[in-house]
Amino acid sequence: MPYSTSLNATAPGQYFCHQLYADYVASQQLHTQSQQQYLKRTTRRTTVEIAQHAVLQYLHGPAPSSIEDSPAFQDFCSHLAARLAEVDQHQLSSPQIHHGYVDQLRPPVIHPPSLEHPTSLPRGAFWTADVIDHDTDTWSLYEGDLLLGDRHVFHFSAADVNVAVIDSPRSWGALVHEFPAMLSGTIVPDWPAAARKYDAVYLTITGLLTAHPPNLPPNVAGVAEWSTVSTAWLKLPESAELAT
Repeated sequence: MPYSTSLNATAPGQYFCHQLYADYVASQQLHTQSQQQYLKRTTRRTTVEIAQHAVLQYLHGPAPSSIEDSPAFQDFCSHLAARLAEVDQHQLSSPQIHHGYVDQLRPPVIHPPSLEHPTSLPRGAFWTADVIDHDTDTWSLYEGDLLLGDRHVFHFSAADVNVAVIDSPRSWGALVHEFPAMLSGTIVPDWPAAARKYDAVYLTITGLLTAHPPNLPPNVAGVAEWSTVSTAWLKLPESAELAT
């Protein structure tokens, strides 16, 4: 099937557009500005925070009571997609951040998909988050004070890492198609099989918002359970180092 990349096609993408559009409309009461002028001031931190909140709404509610569907809103979503392409991070970079109780790095043990734990997440992966600034990362923007354990800085040489970047429904669909596992009629990645090829899977902001039904082929699970912009490490590179 042809993949759609429209932000406004998925529930998380629609919630994301809706929240920023509502803020744009409210800002017009203070001073008049074009949609492009407003979006030019939208930072990567803002897009990450609102995108992750949109996925949280999608998973747990509440859904917006109503979503605008005017031509102005459709134009705003198109301009927002262009701005998102500018502020999104399109490749995995070092350092990353890991939150948790870790005394030393150990190789991840990736579990196969099972009916007992039906999920699109790679169970057993080592998880890291993107750096936003010196004390903020994509996980801390999502979990805040609920995060447990220490904040570790994870360094590695990008040249050592074979990474699958999930930045669209097509890239997620390609990963699932290459390593499929069927769970109760839903297709999820066979993560142990994927680990034979990839060291890490990196989910960008755009991937987080768009790799969901109906942008995906029938029966393919989306990425909602990932919840945040993050990296699942299936194997650790030799260059990996962890510092608190």
